[in-house]
Amino acid sequence: MLSMREADMLRCGPGPCLNGSVGYLPAPAGLAVLGAGLWLRRHPAGPYILGGGALFAVSLTFRTLDRAICPQTALFAGRVLGTHFVWHMLNATLLYLLVSAAIRHGAVGRVTSAGAA
Repeated sequence: MLSMREADMLRCGPGPCLNGSVGYLPAPAGLAVLGAGLWLRRHPAGPYILGGGALFAVSLTFRTLDRAICPQTALFAGRVLGTHFVWHMLNATLLYLLVSAAIRHGAVGRVTSAGAA
C-alpha cells in the first residue's frame, strides 16, 4: 500500500493522478465493503457505514475536481470559490454519520482488557 506522499507523486499525465486523491481511494472502498457486510447481516449500523462510503466517494470527487474547477468559479471581487470547501463539509458530515452509528449501534457496556476482573 502506498503512503499518502507516495500516492500524491503518482503521475497520470502532467499532474498527480486524480489530483492527488489516489491515497484516499481505500477509505470509501473499505467503508463500502464493511457497510455491505453489516447490511447483509442486518446489523443496524450497516446502512450508516454503507451510506458513509457513498458520501465519501462524492466528497472525494469534489476534492479531485477542485483544481480544474477552481479557476472558473469566480465568486466576487476576483476571488475564486472552488470546491475544496465541499470536500471539508462532506467529510464533516461523514464523521457525524460514523460517530452516530457508533453511538447508536456500537457495543453496549464497558469494554475491559483481557484478564481484568
